[in-house]
This record gives sequence, C-alpha cells and structure tokens, in this order.
Amino acid sequence: MNKDIIELNKNINIAGLHWISRWRVNNGKKDSYVVPFATTYPINIIYHGKSKFKYGQYGIHLGQQDTLTFLGNKNKKILAKFIDCRKYSPTFKSVLTTHTSHAKVHCFI
Repeated sequence: MNKDIIELNKNINIAGLHWISRWRVNNGKKDSYVVPFATTYPINIIYHGKSKFKYGQYGIHLGQQDTLTFLGNKNKKILAKFIDCRKYSPTFKSVLTTHTSHAKVHCFI
C-alpha cells in the first residue's frame, strides 16, 4: 500500500469506507492517463464542469457497494462529506470529511 493511501485511510472513522489504489495507464505524456472502468455492471460518470460546484443535497448509497473516483487537477481538492446512517453500524452517526482529487485512488463505500 503506498503512502498516499495510508495517509487517506489514516483518519477514516466510518466502518466499510476506505480508499484503495486505482489502476491507470500513462497516455504518453507526463500527467496524462487513461483511467479504465472495466466492469460488468452499470457505472455513472458525473462531470461537474470547470467552475466551482456544490451539491444542494446528500447522495444516499443504499444496500450496495459503491466505488467513487474523483477526477481532476491533483493540485485542486474536492470536499467529500460522508455520514454513516446505518442504524446498527458500530460507527452510526459518524461523520468524515475528506479531500482528494487523485485519479490514482478510489473510495469504497
């Protein structure tokens, strides 16, 4: 596990949420990559444009494992806020705020 993943996972306080390395392929130039989404199940790719974006509501992830990959300039960070709403979870009501935009990692929920 590389030091970026260790650092991202260091402050995780929600059971079942963690960051892992994401495979990507250099596209011939420095900092240019192909990020494959090889899968047998549907995926959603959401693009929020180049200007500042903020959701007006929370997304709910129910009864499934979701994988989130945040694509963007590695020098600009996204703000992701996770709240554990699972009634019988050992981390029920825990809140985690994290920052990253590396295509080399993704978050499992």
